Amino acid sequence: MLRTIITTFTFFFLLLPLSVMASMEVKKIQYGYSFKNKPLYAYKIADVGSNHANRKAVILTEGAHGNEYKSILEELINSPKKLEKFRAKFHKQLAAGLIFYVFPMINPDGVEKGSRLSSMGIDLNRDFDDKRLVNQESYFLVNFVENDLKDESAKALFAVDYHCCGGALLPPVELVDDIRSKKIIKAAQKSISPKFQLANTKKFFGKKFVGTLKDYWFSKLGAYSLTYESLDLESNDAIDKQINWWHESISIL
Repeated sequence: MLRTIITTFTFFFLLLPLSVMASMEVKKIQYGYSFKNKPLYAYKIADVGSNHANRKAVILTEGAHGNEYKSILEELINSPKKLEKFRAKFHKQLAAGLIFYVFPMINPDGVEKGSRLSSMGIDLNRDFDDKRLVNQESYFLVNFVENDLKDESAKALFAVDYHCCGGALLPPVELVDDIRSKKIIKAAQKSISPKFQLANTKKFFGKKFVGTLKDYWFSKLGAYSLTYESLDLESNDAIDKQINWWHESISIL
């Protein structure tokens, strides 16, 4: 078990034009490294220079399974136009202290190989359990999020882990019948595709999984969390659609 998280961070600041809306800061943070020594990056998006009490946070992750990677979150991070649209959509929430943690690729070794597994031959999305965290990729991820939330005095509100395929939103079993889940799936059907369904993970896949990231965020941080299963590898999960869905989902929560 790794016992220390990387302590040297690199930062990239993007300050979008000031206006009556919130001024937004995007920090690129190296929070760790993969088994093959590839950097693990997070993008922390928040209002510039404001002190807020009772902050909330959104956690967005992709790339746990390299063979399912669609670079949905990369589309946001790599496009100033998309970031500007993001800022316009969330200016009130950002001004009120909302933080977004965006992790475009949490298993870069797996993405490079097009593999479901990490370089240790372990499925990252079965490793998120206090008794496991065998992969350094999963260890660095949860330690960074938990420590940064503590530093910000923030609480996780909403978490989405992007996968493929099947077209479903899969919350923890405790949230499947939650009224918020029913509203959030309607928002996804409206913003992304009417083909999306709300499903119980065990019924959807025919078996129960232990150690998923969505269950970790829910049980450990109390976040409303989901596994997002894209329709297929060719379907359109454009970031514009995601931004609209995130906005409506956050308003529900």
